[in-house]
Amino acid sequence: MANILFIVYYLITWVFGLVFTYFYGRKTREWRWSEYFLVAISPLLATLVLVYFKGAMILLYFFLCGIIGSLGELFLGVFCKKILGQQLWFYTKLPLLGGHTSLLNFPFWAGGGMLFFLLAQLFN
Repeated sequence: MANILFIVYYLITWVFGLVFTYFYGRKTREWRWSEYFLVAISPLLATLVLVYFKGAMILLYFFLCGIIGSLGELFLGVFCKKILGQQLWFYTKLPLLGGHTSLLNFPFWAGGGMLFFLLAQLFN
């Protein structure tokens, strides 16, 4: 039951961040740090709440999920470039390794990994 509550909490914080960012930043198409931090902080806050209830080992899972997700995006980008002959995406803000991934994606990969981790625990 606790995992369901945390899953709902993760989703609510992400949706709230995305909706607020949409209404806050829809007047301009310029990229803003304030909008990024508003959306990116939600997975970290949800994880910190989870650490309080489940222990500090959750932080290790959070960071491992972020690293694995970023590496997976990098490998998929390089693989697609080798197979298709062109780069399908390119990051311009804090790019890593030729723009195949970005440092800014880390919290989203980590939060997605935590959602997957919680769902896996729910069905075990």
